Amino acid sequence: MRETMKGIAIMRFVPAVLLLLTLLPVSAQTPPVSTQAPVPPATIAVPNSIPAPPPAAPPTPAPLPAWAQIPSDAIGSGILDNSKGWAWNHDPYTTGGAQPTSNYPIYPDGRQGFAGRQFVTPYSGGPYAGALWHLSFGRDSQSRHFAYTAKVYLVDPTHVSNVEMDMNQVISDGRTVILGLQCASGSKTWEFTTVSGDATHWHPSNIACDPATWGAKKWHDVALFSERDEQGNVTYNGVCFDGNCQQFKNASGPSALALNWTPHDLLLNYQTDSAKSSGFMDSYLRDLQIYRW
Repeated sequence: MRETMKGIAIMRFVPAVLLLLTLLPVSAQTPPVSTQAPVPPATIAVPNSIPAPPPAAPPTPAPLPAWAQIPSDAIGSGILDNSKGWAWNHDPYTTGGAQPTSNYPIYPDGRQGFAGRQFVTPYSGGPYAGALWHLSFGRDSQSRHFAYTAKVYLVDPTHVSNVEMDMNQVISDGRTVILGLQCASGSKTWEFTTVSGDATHWHPSNIACDPATWGAKKWHDVALFSERDEQGNVTYNGVCFDGNCQQFKNASGPSALALNWTPHDLLLNYQTDSAKSSGFMDSYLRDLQIYRW
């Protein structure tokens, strides 16, 4: 009987345990299930391209050669483009005829461009009809070093055989020193002047130049360097053209004439010679200045 009652007691206990389990919350029975989407692992942003390195510093320009350095105490003429003293004529030592004139200011590329002094002439009887423009710009018989600097513009180089840029100085003994250089199509060099037999003569040099290669309607920086001694012998030092400086070799000689010009006068010349039998030569100068020391 005791055993039977014990069995009954166990059976009564089991249903009670089962009932208790059914009454427990679901969370206590099974682990929770997340309804959120999984978070992806953190990523590192990668740029689409490698950034360009910072721009390199511009190259340091090569130092000017000693002969092309204008001393700080050199005497400058000031810009001569707008001077009212310009005069002009056909060069009587050339063939044919030319009727030059000059105007300032003229804008060869329109008002958006630069103003310059125009040197224009119809010509005939060429080739080598010469138009000469000249300007007295100072008085100095003592200076011996000179730099003729300007920006030059040819409208149509096919009409121009020579571009001459020179200056004269009447020294203390009354003679006139000729410091003459020209870019010549004949020799395709910068030619220089010396005097013999009471006349000037052109000589080809080691520095190449041809107006035909300058291009139409382009400004070019030109600087010409020369010097003289007390006797009137001239040494042509070199040319800087668009920043390229080249030194003359064996370009020197006597270059003074007794012309009975105004004592101590300084005179600059600009000349173009024709390349064809007839037509127009049209060119410009700006920032024209002569330095002396």
